[in-house]
Amino acid sequence: MGLTILTTDTLHHRYFVNAIREGYECKVYLDRRPQKQPDHPDWLTEAIDTYEEIHWGDQPLEYDEGDVEKVEAETTLIFGTRILHNVERLGLTCNCHGGVLPKYRGLDTNLWARLNNDDLGVTIHQIDEGVDSGPVYATKKMEWPGVIPLRWVNTMFAIGLCLDWLKSVPSRTYHGRHDFIRYPLMPWCIKRTLL
Repeated sequence: MGLTILTTDTLHHRYFVNAIREGYECKVYLDRRPQKQPDHPDWLTEAIDTYEEIHWGDQPLEYDEGDVEKVEAETTLIFGTRILHNVERLGLTCNCHGGVLPKYRGLDTNLWARLNNDDLGVTIHQIDEGVDSGPVYATKKMEWPGVIPLRWVNTMFAIGLCLDWLKSVPSRTYHGRHDFIRYPLMPWCIKRTLL
C-alpha cells in the first residue's frame, strides 16, 4: 500500500505522523494554508502546548516537499488539514476526524458532544464532496477524564484507530450516506465551561 499522510506542522500532528510511521512507510505532506485560529485565550494554548511537550517531547518531522493540492497517491490519510477539494487524485482518501460520525461533523465536535452528554470519540471516514459526510470506516469511542487536554486524548485514540484501520486497507468497503448536523467552532464562553 502506498500511504500518504496530509497534515499540518503542530506538535500533536507530528506525534501522530511519527507514531504511524513506526508501523508504515509513508510520504507526508504539510498543508501550509492559513487556518482559523482557536477561539480561546493564549494561556490555555500555552498550557496545552506545555502538557504535550512534557509527554511527547521533541517530535522532529521529516516531510516531503510539495503542494497538497497537487499530491497524487494510492491511499491518503488526512489528519488536521482544512477541507480539501478534488481528492480523486489521492486514491482512497480518508480523514481521521475528532468526533463520532455521523452525528458530530465539523469543528470542536468532541466538545459539542460533551456539552450534549454524548459519546466522545474519533472516526475514520472517506472524504467526499461534503464536510465529514463520507462513508464511515471505523469509530472508536473514548473516555475523557477532564484533567488531561482533550487534544492529547483525541490524538492518542486517533493513532490507535488509524493503526488498526490501516491493517485492513484497501479490503474494507462501505456504501451509504448518513444524516448530520454540522457543528461550528465552539465559542470560548461555552468551551471554558467544558474544559
